[in-house]
Amino acid sequence: MRVLLLTVSMCLVSTSVVQGQTPTSTSPLPNRSLTKLLETIRNPARSIDRVQAAEEIAGFGSHAAAPLIEMLATDDASVQASVLLALRRIGTEAHEAVPAVIGIAVDADSTLQSTAIDVLGAIGRDSTEAVPALAALLPVRNEERQQIILNSLLSIGDAAAHQALADAYQHGDRAQQSTMLRALLHFPKATAALMPILVDQYIQGSRRFEVHLLRLIDLSPEASIPYLIASLESGPIEGRHRALMALCQSQVASVGAQAVPLLTESLQDSDPVVRFWALKALGAIGVPAQEASSRIIACLRDSDADVRWQAIGTVQQVGLARQAAEPLELLVDDPHPAVRNAAEEAIRSPEHDHGRSS
Repeated sequence: MRVLLLTVSMCLVSTSVVQGQTPTSTSPLPNRSLTKLLETIRNPARSIDRVQAAEEIAGFGSHAAAPLIEMLATDDASVQASVLLALRRIGTEAHEAVPAVIGIAVDADSTLQSTAIDVLGAIGRDSTEAVPALAALLPVRNEERQQIILNSLLSIGDAAAHQALADAYQHGDRAQQSTMLRALLHFPKATAALMPILVDQYIQGSRRFEVHLLRLIDLSPEASIPYLIASLESGPIEGRHRALMALCQSQVASVGAQAVPLLTESLQDSDPVVRFWALKALGAIGVPAQEASSRIIACLRDSDADVRWQAIGTVQQVGLARQAAEPLELLVDDPHPAVRNAAEEAIRSPEHDHGRSS
């Protein structure tokens, strides 16, 4: 029965924190008295009664914290499991229990270590004193437990927790970094705090994590775009290529107007790959990129066929088909089939017809 109780309690304490939600004591007050419920946890008629009692105790909110903290001192793991379940359900109002819960969380011999770590995350920002202890536990090789530690740090979410996550990510091995990247998808605020590290790793060419990193960069565009612009301004050519690719992501492009001046300069770069991706990024930015209109239209005459082909698409995305009517018509005779086909399609568009007649 003890195994059953521990299993049930672990299932009940996992869902909200993984999804980045902090539980609160919103349940209605129970009908039974707190004293009787606490006694049920100590001496239940059936093991399952402990779980029900813990759920009802949560309805008392902060009023139940003190007696629950006293009960955590027991050596009975089944009682501790039920108390932790109640504290987790109480959530932020159980902040007085943080020191006692930390004691269980750092006990490597405790079968309830993961449950206690989860409770600290459920309490949230008021668990900030647990950050050093949780950070020290992060190198654990158990991926499931590591995920719980990460989620708790992310739920605490203060500057100290973010710094602990940044340090752990920088010094972690590939397996630990992979686990952290998956966890960050549910916590955009923490992702923003780690953005300098994430962008740098992406720019450096992390093939293994490229998809995850790009997704995180795109999920927090306001945080990522300054670092992408900085990478585009200086550094090796491969890093500039990758910065341009990231600027093409949908969410980043939606706030990418501040990158337009630098992208416009990039249209005159000696590297055709830079010119190609700069055009693509400007196209993704759309109408706000019209300030680069003359440079974009000039790219229709670029010496590189791929650049000319992308310029046709960018002209349409940015809304320059009318202004580019004449050079578009000249591209119908381009020596490269892909460019000719793209030009013919652009010419058939209503915007081009209007530009030609005006």
